[in-house]
Amino acid sequence: MLDLKYRGLPNAIEACGQVFLLNTDFRPWLQYPGILKEGLQELFIDRVPPLLTREVIEQLDCFYMPPAELPRGSSTGVPLVDWDLDADLIYAAFMQAYGIDLITADMHWHKFIALFSALPEETLMVKIMSYRAYTGQDKDILELKSKWALPERLNEEEQQAVNEFNELFG
Repeated sequence: MLDLKYRGLPNAIEACGQVFLLNTDFRPWLQYPGILKEGLQELFIDRVPPLLTREVIEQLDCFYMPPAELPRGSSTGVPLVDWDLDADLIYAAFMQAYGIDLITADMHWHKFIALFSALPEETLMVKIMSYRAYTGQDKDILELKSKWALPERLNEEEQQAVNEFNELFG
């Protein structure tokens, strides 16, 4: 969450008694939290924490998704956006709403998230997110929900089972 009482935006995390400077550009953060340990160096400017401790992960999580007071109780628990699959829609929404070309823009991650969270309802991205979050019984909206649903992601254990199956029978 942006804090307008202060000039500037956060650019570091503090963990293990040390300060680590972050790459605040929105692009590498689109890969977090699915990024593997080897890819973490993209998130840091000068050095990566030597150990990936719970404290480091909590600080990265907090930078990735800053705590917000509002809206209360709005999370459906269902993923509403996939930064990769929805990239065209996100790009178009930023152009439509703000005139920002995300291909050439230099933007802090927290600015990106603030603008993304406030995209107007008339953008296709926001409409699709509302379909994905829909829990009612309207058949037309349920059809749109199905059409725009994100593919189910397997957890680590399920993916391991699929890989083992493919090795045996693939």
